Amino acid sequence: MRNQLLLITLFLLCFKTYYSQDLLVKIDSTKLTVKLLEVNPNSLKYKNFSNLNGPDYIIDKTEVAFIIYQNGIKEVINVPKNLNKIESYTSINAISTKGRKKADVKLSDFVIFNLQAGIVINNSYCNKPRRDDFPLGQTSSEGYYGYSKKNNVNINLGFNFVLGKSPYIKHIIGVNYLRSKGEFDYEYYQGGQTSFSDQLHYNSTVDFINIVTGIRFTIAKNFHLEPCIALNSILYSNIKVTGTSTKKTYSDYYQSNIPPIVETTHYDNTKADKDQIGATVSFCPRICYEFAIKNHKFGIYYSYNLAYEYRLPWNMIGITYYPFKKLRS
Repeated sequence: MRNQLLLITLFLLCFKTYYSQDLLVKIDSTKLTVKLLEVNPNSLKYKNFSNLNGPDYIIDKTEVAFIIYQNGIKEVINVPKNLNKIESYTSINAISTKGRKKADVKLSDFVIFNLQAGIVINNSYCNKPRRDDFPLGQTSSEGYYGYSKKNNVNINLGFNFVLGKSPYIKHIIGVNYLRSKGEFDYEYYQGGQTSFSDQLHYNSTVDFINIVTGIRFTIAKNFHLEPCIALNSILYSNIKVTGTSTKKTYSDYYQSNIPPIVETTHYDNTKADKDQIGATVSFCPRICYEFAIKNHKFGIYYSYNLAYEYRLPWNMIGITYYPFKKLRS
């Protein structure tokens, strides 16, 4: 047990040390592992990371190519001629345009574009109208119950624009196509001299266009948090019903010995007369991690979309790909 605690302590210390150092890369490709103290318009003040109790040093920004901060964010100060050589031993997460010539500013500093493809995992009560059992009158009741007991998987396709020059905070706008499926039972009863009762099963398939907007926060190297709001608009819906509707008419309601006239309507995968699901606004926080494979940039994401009014929750998991070099950070 002591050995395990010792290993965990050493690991945490190493992890903290690794992520608490900054890296200065000079124009001549020299690397300095430091602890930055001040970042001024024309100079940088730092301590040597191997001697944090030692003296402070000041370096002119004209001597610095770029800085890689302790959280993995990279800021370019000057673009040297041997930039490719310098970048051969590090990776770029985000580039600041500060201190760069206008000719060096890239389109990807302001606009990033990616495609996404994944799966949608619907919750067990997906597509259920937000109406619980409640009395309609003295002898009336209506309710939805018995939701889908198994999650079902469908497709998700879309694209996103990430806008802004800050390496830490950007604005994201995206469009998704996704399919939502759900099942639920419906029961209705109204008493009286003419009584009605429905026992139905709804099977629903709804295609949504999901328009997303929000803020992207870069909280660690290549790791982003995106609290977003989505407008879920119905592109296509198909809701079918099976079951029976019964109408009972009593010639004399108070004479129980006189049988009523019974009219029964049977439904067998009949399209519902009125769709029970509507467009809605939802909250859909998303996390994503980005990585590079050779000269291509990819990402993996997870999002949870929850709309309160119509109970349209789903989990979205998939990958993103940045197809255009000029629109790739």
